[in-house]
Amino acid sequence: MRKKYGKEIWEKALEKAGLDKDMTVIPTQSVSDGIVLGLVNSLCEIKGISLSELADTFGDYWVNVYSQRIYKTFYDEANNAKDFLLKMDSVHRIMTKKRKSLIRIESPNLIKPLLFNNSRIKG
Repeated sequence: MRKKYGKEIWEKALEKAGLDKDMTVIPTQSVSDGIVLGLVNSLCEIKGISLSELADTFGDYWVNVYSQRIYKTFYDEANNAKDFLLKMDSVHRIMTKKRKSLIRIESPNLIKPLLFNNSRIKG
């Protein structure tokens, strides 16, 4: 989001959310829901945009830029979306040292697998 909105807006949003303007989050770091929501609300207010608009901007970046760089190997190894999600769950468990799977997938048929989030993260 810093690249999208610029350093000045990013730092304002961090400070408005009560965070250090030099805060950096690394991919293996766990960040509470409260911190994320505070930052999201700050960005929306500063930019004068809705939560939906911010979510679309973030989603576009995550899918089309970040994931293409970070997860390319996993995309290449997966034959379908189900395989990819299962692989991502194992990567998450390894990187965060969590023992329990965060995603459970049931496949009543090949067209509509059901995904269940087992996360108990509290803000």
